[in-house]
Amino acid sequence: TFHRRVIPSEARNLVFFLTLNYKTNNMTGKFSCFLFVLTLSACANLYSQSSDSLKIMQLLKNDYKTLVTLDKAAHTRNVTSDYLLIEDGQVWPLQTELDSFYAGQPDKNKSRNDFFTIKHFSISGNMAYIVWHLRSEYLTNGKLIKEKVWNETGVFRKEKGQWKMALLHSSPAPKQ
Repeated sequence: TFHRRVIPSEARNLVFFLTLNYKTNNMTGKFSCFLFVLTLSACANLYSQSSDSLKIMQLLKNDYKTLVTLDKAAHTRNVTSDYLLIEDGQVWPLQTELDSFYAGQPDKNKSRNDFFTIKHFSISGNMAYIVWHLRSEYLTNGKLIKEKVWNETGVFRKEKGQWKMALLHSSPAPKQ
């Protein structure tokens, strides 16, 4: 059975070069084959991390949308069972966060725009963390009512193939 593997465009030229080298000299071919396997492994790892980075960022953006829609179920699906929020120095389990931020009914006249500036992003196996600066605009009927700014850190864990937020630490940013 023939299986087609997608090779990132950066690696295609290298694969072609190594294939040509392999056919020209047996000793070079063995070394080139080794380099090929090593390079392919590195490319696969980078591709996997790139894909995970996008999934984590999408999770982060989607979860912040639940603060406007007050979608408790969606937020609960986005976090781990041992999730914690550190907000203004207080440590909150999920239920405390839900009772505080997700109480009431969503107001269709209110909206929130979030602007993330990523300061650091690291993935190691099934764990990742991000440090970001967040500026949020709160609007009523399209008119800016207030703006808040935070420095935040999120810890993410991959569970059963899906990234979830395990910890969110939020501190108000110093006034400039």
